[in-house]
Amino acid sequence: MINSHEIDAAFVHRTCEDPNLQFTPFVTDQMVIVTSERHPFADRKSINIKELEYEKFIVPPPTSGYNQDFQKACRSAEFEPEIILTCSSVKTILGLVREDLGVAALPAGVASMDWGFGTKNLNLIPAINSTIFLATRNKDLFPTLKEFIKFTSKWSQKQTNPDHYKFIPFKLTISGQKLKSG
Repeated sequence: MINSHEIDAAFVHRTCEDPNLQFTPFVTDQMVIVTSERHPFADRKSINIKELEYEKFIVPPPTSGYNQDFQKACRSAEFEPEIILTCSSVKTILGLVREDLGVAALPAGVASMDWGFGTKNLNLIPAINSTIFLATRNKDLFPTLKEFIKFTSKWSQKQTNPDHYKFIPFKLTISGQKLKSG
């Protein structure tokens, strides 16, 4: 969509080999397991992925990098997760978890946006870290996009480091040219 000029930029979980695109790391997030407050694991702060073998999971769709990362981690722990539902709406996933229909594997930054009403986030051991990238074309950027990129770069540098995700300060160059501060 970026190459066809349908959109100018995107936050993406995966990169690709495309000489017309630039991928700049923006934020690193750690996956957590979300349970209801009534779940047997809810009193814990962390859980080993191997302990999740018999859980029912509600996760983002198969096209999501988070889903792919989680399934890969489960296979590394020598089990196939029982995914009972995939859903692109985080609010829906958290609502279903809150009602004890299953547990979720979500990025900490996304899971924490629910403020934990009726849910509990558990650190996952071993950690599953994911990086979100800002994808843009290598050239011909609109002035408004250049300003957005400069703002985003400055904003990311001012962020504190929460427990589970970290903003990556960056300076963006397009076709080898550093963007000038306005």
